[in-house]
Amino acid sequence: MKFKLFVVLCTIFVTNFSLAQEKTELEKLSESTGTITILGYTDLGNVQTDPAYPRYGIFIQKRIIETPGSSVNTKGIVLTVQNYKGENGRSFVYQKEINDLIAALEYISNVTKDITTLENYEVTYATIDGFEVKTYNNDKGDIKFRAKAGNMSQTMTAEFLNSFIQKLKEIKL
Repeated sequence: MKFKLFVVLCTIFVTNFSLAQEKTELEKLSESTGTITILGYTDLGNVQTDPAYPRYGIFIQKRIIETPGSSVNTKGIVLTVQNYKGENGRSFVYQKEINDLIAALEYISNVTKDITTLENYEVTYATIDGFEVKTYNNDKGDIKFRAKAGNMSQTMTAEFLNSFIQKLKEIKL
């Protein structure tokens, strides 16, 4: 019995250690020194919550990162969550994550209090680089949505969230 427990614990340790060692494509690219890196980007605009604050919202930028002479590149989008003062947080969303992000946003946009039998709820989705979107109900029972990139978060309405989903669906990488 002790031997089986020892084997299980060793397996868990080795698995956790190997997963902790895995690096994202961006981490691998940024570690390399003595390498030329080409960053191509296109600003795709933003989704604003209030026209009175044009610097406030979620800004979307398409990016391709590559090195000359290599067929390897990293494609995705940078999502910048910015407040009315211009303070922001950023997260990179890999190309392979965009469809999952859209599906998660569509799911979250339709969540109601019926998702649980308890009084309050939170439903959260996060990407590899930490872009996070959450829906929850507040103490008044209102359904709220929150987007977070880096250390900046922003509450949004259902209309804002739907505009964000539409903008993501239009992206072609």
